[in-house]
Formats: sequence, C-alpha cells, structure tokens
Amino acid sequence: LLTWNAQDPVSIKETLRNNAAFTHQGNRNPFIDNNSYVASIWGVPLSTDAFDVFATTSIYPNPSADNKININTTLILDEIQVININGQIMQMIQKPAFTDNNYTIENLPKGFYFVKMNADNQSITRKILIN
Repeated sequence: LLTWNAQDPVSIKETLRNNAAFTHQGNRNPFIDNNSYVASIWGVPLSTDAFDVFATTSIYPNPSADNKININTTLILDEIQVININGQIMQMIQKPAFTDNNYTIENLPKGFYFVKMNADNQSITRKILIN
C-alpha cells in the first residue's frame, strides 16, 4: 500500500471530491490534503528489488508430513540452510543439486524451521513446519 500511495499521487478529481465532501459533511480526508501523512505514519515504502529474484520461489508441502520439503525455483541456489528456532543450523547445503527447478531437503525431524536460501548475493528466509 505504501508503494501504491507513492506511485498514485492525489489527482485533481480526488481534491474536488474531498472539497465537496467537506461542504456536506464538515470534515476532510487529511491524506488527500497532505499525501505525505502516509509516509509520516507508516514509513517510506520498502524497496523490494532485493527480493524480486525470489518472487517465483515456493516451498512445499508446508507443513510437511513426510520429513522432507521441496523448493521450487528458477534460480540456481548457492546455499540452503535449515535453521531451528534456537538459531542452530541443522543443515547447510552448499551448491545444492536440483532437478527440473526443484531442490529437495530430506531427513528433517519434526519441528518448526527457517529455510534460508542464497542466490546471486541475495538471500531470503521462509518458515516451514515438519509434522
């Protein structure tokens, strides 16, 4: 929403509608009067360029019942880390092998984990659950 607000400035039509509403209701939309209030309240839009490389990456099944997960991505991953909730690295796979854009991680004990994937000097972390 922050990005949308930055890309869609207040139009003349919106200002005229805000003025008309004031005539009938006696109040105004402060975000129309001063669009910078959005950034003042919720902050500036975050850049997502660093995450675009992972836009098509998915992990399934999640939750998993068979102690393994699959990572489907078009990226060639440099490293995959499986990290437990205590921050311990349970598995670290460097230059993992993949078939048909699919990486498989097996032998995962029951629990909640973070999967950190590194590719092209960028990384993303996702949560998984092994039942």
